[in-house]
Amino acid sequence: TEGGSIRLTATSCLGACAHGPNLTAYYGDTGGSLAEAWYAGVDSAGVKEIAEALHEGREPPPKGRYDR
Repeated sequence: TEGGSIRLTATSCLGACAHGPNLTAYYGDTGGSLAEAWYAGVDSAGVKEIAEALHEGREPPPKGRYDR
């Protein structure tokens, strides 16, 4: 489904702290669990791009992604 919500959660290091702000996106429903996309070095434009893609039901963009 399209839409969803955004939650900001303070956390300790996600494993790529030396590369700037980190972001983890949980999306979709893959048989009872959510898919994950992990990003490093995310700026405000990157956050917007990721949020828009997920809101529209598209795959998260590859730029800055390090979970693959």
